[in-house]
Amino acid sequence: MVADENYPYTLTYEWEDTIVSEEQFNANVAKLYDLDKSIYPDDFYTYDEFLNVLETGK
Repeated sequence: MVADENYPYTLTYEWEDTIVSEEQFNANVAKLYDLDKSIYPDDFYTYDEFLNVLETGK
């Protein structure tokens, strides 16, 4: 993200080391992951909690 005079930040999207538009980025993601089947979790973990779950399985 880069701040400029028009907006608090400007997002840059990259795919395989190439800068792409937001639309192209989202299309590439959609080829790999079906967003219609995704769900949001009821509970969220902090970064440290998430690492602990990965390391311990709990």
